[in-house]
Amino acid sequence: MSVVIIIIVIFVITLFMMILRNHEKNALFEQLLCEKGIINCKSKKRDGFGIAFDKDKIWCCITNTSDVLKEKTVNDFSTSNYACSFTEKSFHYLDMCSCLAVDTNRKKIAIITFTKNEITEILIDFQSIISVELIQNDVSIFQKSTSGTVGRALVGGALAGGVGAIVGGSSAGGKSETKCKSLKTRILIKDINNPTIEIVWISKEENSDMLYRQVFDSIYETALKSKDIISAIIDQNDNERSSKETVLKNSQSSADEILKLHKLMESGIITAAEFEQQKNNLLNK
Repeated sequence: MSVVIIIIVIFVITLFMMILRNHEKNALFEQLLCEKGIINCKSKKRDGFGIAFDKDKIWCCITNTSDVLKEKTVNDFSTSNYACSFTEKSFHYLDMCSCLAVDTNRKKIAIITFTKNEITEILIDFQSIISVELIQNDVSIFQKSTSGTVGRALVGGALAGGVGAIVGGSSAGGKSETKCKSLKTRILIKDINNPTIEIVWISKEENSDMLYRQVFDSIYETALKSKDIISAIIDQNDNERSSKETVLKNSQSSADEILKLHKLMESGIITAAEFEQQKNNLLNK
C-alpha cells in the first residue's frame, strides 16, 4: 500500500510541476506581448510556444520558463482568419505544430511551422494557388483545384463539391475510420522552384491515450478547416477570373460593334451623330 501511495504522490508532484512550468512559460509569453506593445489581439499559447495576430503583423516565439529561445515576426500581414494546431499538450505528442493564417486585404496566406527549436514561415499570394489536397496516411482524401486546371483522379474517388473538388477514402467533412498515422495539407502553387507546399498537422500514429485523443480530434478539425479556407480562396480566384473573362469578352464584342458602326458611317449609311450615340450606348452597357 505504501508503494502505491508513493507512486501517487510522485505522479501528483510531477503533474503539478508540469502545470507550474507551463504557467510560467505562458506568463512569459504574456509579458513579452506587453513589452512589444501587442495588446488586444488574438493569440495562442501552449507549452512554451506562442503566436499573436496583431493588427498588421504576426509575432511568434518559443520560450522556456525564463528566456525566449526563438522569435519571428511576419510584417505587413493583417490576419482575418486562421487555422492552428495549438492545442493543450500538443508538444508532448507531436513533432511540430502548424498555423495557416489569411490576410484577405493583401490576398495572402502565411504558413507558420513550429518545432522544438525552430520557427519557419512561408507567404503565398492568393492568385498563386492552383490546388489544395488533404492527405491522410499518404492517401489523398480531398482535392480541389482551380477551374482552369484538371486535377488528377483519385482511386475510388468521386467528383463532389463543385468543379475540381474530389473526395476519396473518406467524407470531406469528417474523419476516416482508418487509424491516422499522418495528416497534412498539400498546396500546389505557381512557383517553378518550389511548387508544392505542405502543412504537416499530424506525424505520429494516434493511440488510445485520452489526452492524445483530445489533441488528435482538435487537430483533425483544424486540418479540415485549412482545406476549407484554401478551397474558398480557389473559388474566389475562379470567380475573379470568370468576371475578368466576361468583361474582356464584352469589351471585345463592343469593339467589334463599334468597328461595324464606323464602317457604316464611312459608307454614309448612318450619320456621325448617330455613330457617336450608338458608340456611347455600347460603351455604357
